Amino acid sequence: MTRQVKSKAFGPRLNGGARSAACRSLRSAVLRTSRQRHLSFLESGRAEPSREMVLRCCAVLDMPLRQQNALMLAAGFAPVWRESDLGVPELAQVNGALDYMLAQQEPYPAFVVGPPLERCAPTRAR
Repeated sequence: MTRQVKSKAFGPRLNGGARSAACRSLRSAVLRTSRQRHLSFLESGRAEPSREMVLRCCAVLDMPLRQQNALMLAAGFAPVWRESDLGVPELAQVNGALDYMLAQQEPYPAFVVGPPLERCAPTRAR
């Protein structure tokens, strides 16, 4: 598989996603299978990560799927996880479960908040 875009944005994004404790755990977990110099080169942008290394870093940092896709794009790879709108037929069971949970909250107000912090589905109570 070839890279689509060569970018040096992986290192800064990795450092931005890795806070102090998470950064230490990333280093210790990645260093079990890689060398310190290689990880330093990845963080500084002097080396390009492999697809497996990006996924390993994401797993160690316990990144949300959306951030994993952003890190994959920054490393020059295609996104791994598909993102769908809640209205698609494949998510009918999820919508049913959300409707059920909202119905259980009545008469109290409740609503579902989507990823960009937009209101998706309110209850009937106001």
